[in-house]
Amino acid sequence: MAVFDSLQPLAFGNYRIPFEEYEVTFEGRHYIHEFPHANGGAPEKLGRKVLVFHVDGRIDDALIGDAYKGNWPDTANFLRLMAQTQETDVLTIPTVGMIPMFLAVYKEKRKSTQSSGFNISCDFIEDPSDGFVGDQIAKLDTNAMTSAMSGYELQLIKNQLTMTDKEKDLFDSIMDLASDIQGLRDQFQLYSALVEAKFASLFTMIQEADANAKWLSRPENASGLEAFLALWDSVRTAYEDKMQKGAQLLSFTVPRDETLQQVSTDIYGNTTHAEDLLGLNAITDPFRIKAGTAIRYYPLAA
Repeated sequence: MAVFDSLQPLAFGNYRIPFEEYEVTFEGRHYIHEFPHANGGAPEKLGRKVLVFHVDGRIDDALIGDAYKGNWPDTANFLRLMAQTQETDVLTIPTVGMIPMFLAVYKEKRKSTQSSGFNISCDFIEDPSDGFVGDQIAKLDTNAMTSAMSGYELQLIKNQLTMTDKEKDLFDSIMDLASDIQGLRDQFQLYSALVEAKFASLFTMIQEADANAKWLSRPENASGLEAFLALWDSVRTAYEDKMQKGAQLLSFTVPRDETLQQVSTDIYGNTTHAEDLLGLNAITDPFRIKAGTAIRYYPLAA
């Protein structure tokens, strides 16, 4: 018996979908930073997109076997209804697992030469709102930080602060990193590990500037100091909010050679989070994850 013969059948909710072929799309967000007169660019990884699933199947009352009894009209009516209501249900993908999804597009096509049944085409989109970490990981309020950053940049220009080359380099790094965080405000709502790392780095650089930058003590730079302290306070508040309210990444060690679905069951008690684990870990073969592999995961909300 082939390995794939033991997989669960393709189904949406309680309705099996006989398919000719299907396609699963795994895609990550990214942004390429490009700089004048510099070859290439600097890619920045912004987290994964939602899972997209396309299937070409068939509705036909002539299908053999009890598994597809009621394929016409029950399955067809169910899919038509779900496409119109966009209600979320569990889509079982044989090679991936059970994923909460909604039916975004449903098409029927019948040729005049077909004696019975018709072909269908379905596009499903993942809906993690009920399933994973979106609501439990801290969404940071960066409005105050926005104001502080803007004000700080204006103060630097307005007052022409006198700094050494080393101080200028440090503050250029601070402003570049602050701008990066600003650019991510609408990306993944600041719950990614990437943003957490950026906040930690920015906080560390501001502490270094406070400890070593001599310009902070110059009277003529008083207004710039005020803006700098406002920036520091807003970043500290946002970072502490992330550390206190945000769900922390944990690590699970795979006890034996397992599939990704089995690892999801080990951690969460079911297979519905296999795709979430795939987005957090560099897994080359989801059908065989070797014993001893460290799997990063977010704990579910209580």
